[in-house]
Amino acid sequence: MVIESQRKCVMGHEIAIKDVIAYTLKNIRTIVVAIIVFCILFLIYNIYMSFFNQGAIEKSATELEMAQIQYNLLETEVQDGYDYIKNSVLFSIDAYKKPVSVISGYFDTGYKIMPEMTYQDPNQTPVVMQAISSVASTAPEIMDAVRTAIANPALNDRYTKELFSIDTDDSGSFIISATYTDEDTAREIASSLYTTILDQLNAIFAADFDDGSPPYTVHIISNFTGRINDNALQEAKNNVLQQVNEAETKLKAAELIFEEKNNLSDFNFVDVLKYLLLAGAAGVVAGCVLVLGIFLLNGKVNTLSDVAGRHPVALLGVFPPRKRGRLHDVAISLQNVPEAETEEAAYEIIALNLGEVSGAICAVSTARGVDLRAFSEKLQTQSGKDIRSGGNILKDPAAIRACMDARHVIIVEKTAASRLQDIDMEYEKIKAWGKTPLGFVLLQE
Repeated sequence: MVIESQRKCVMGHEIAIKDVIAYTLKNIRTIVVAIIVFCILFLIYNIYMSFFNQGAIEKSATELEMAQIQYNLLETEVQDGYDYIKNSVLFSIDAYKKPVSVISGYFDTGYKIMPEMTYQDPNQTPVVMQAISSVASTAPEIMDAVRTAIANPALNDRYTKELFSIDTDDSGSFIISATYTDEDTAREIASSLYTTILDQLNAIFAADFDDGSPPYTVHIISNFTGRINDNALQEAKNNVLQQVNEAETKLKAAELIFEEKNNLSDFNFVDVLKYLLLAGAAGVVAGCVLVLGIFLLNGKVNTLSDVAGRHPVALLGVFPPRKRGRLHDVAISLQNVPEAETEEAAYEIIALNLGEVSGAICAVSTARGVDLRAFSEKLQTQSGKDIRSGGNILKDPAAIRACMDARHVIIVEKTAASRLQDIDMEYEKIKAWGKTPLGFVLLQE
């Protein structure tokens, strides 16, 4: 019999991933609604943020202008820092093996304090030392002397001044210090500075020369050239690097702020489209999760497999839904369960599956909205058998009486309406009453 062959096919059937896919395809509208909802929410949020941020930008015009000024200062500071690191000779010197040349000595103007004399000659030593300080700080010949010594006439004043120092005091003492990447050049710088200072002093005090001799005598105390460990130089180099790094960090933060402001003030269609796609993807995920949750938790007949594999009885026939589409056809093909093309064809299939069954047959259902009277009449016309309309044998006494008066039972259930727990109780009652369940008929929503 057809019933027996179908029973063998459905015995041991379990819900698989294809059942989930089939149910998802049948409920594609839920996913589409989720996509639309997420896109609408995104657009509402984007419009709100656009108005909100536009107002904020207009209110903070002065702050943005100040931020722009600060940004320009930071940019200049970073560029100056990199220029200094690249071009400064002093920065390139190893602070722990710094080449130096130091000439120290004093000027003697012949000033003496004579005891018991009311009149004293004026002390010219401070005047000479002030002249040296003036020459060291203003005379272009000093800078030229250093550039000549290092053979770099184009070296910037900033980097040239870092290579030497001239210190004096009113007592006549002086110290000339010079440094470079090698000891010989450092010695050449110090020697050239000493010679240039004497030449400038001689030119200043030429009118005070007696017999061609200057009014002072120079005495050299020490002339040292070598390498020293200059911790102060290393600390200064570290401070430069730290300042450049801090300025660069602030500059990057400022760039992000301006980029954010520009993004907020300008409508970017590409970005909106990108975020719409992301919102659509989120809607797909949310819709799939919702459909999967309903599939697992609603406890109702979701797919054909829920009925076909639940009890050891045949699936007599499957009625097509009122509205069919390609997705529905794909879902049916995934479940490998034959579905009638039309309602009339479904009745024909059920009549054929009933075969040679004799005796009264009662149609029962636990689902609301199932017209068992119309079903029974059409099936009786098609099959020529005694088909009686029952009802919900779990709640309706009239349905129980109709079932008790029949010999066989057809269970008619509906997707998204019939509860699996009710179907189980219905099946157990039919078996307990000694009736033969011929199989299930499934109506698709």
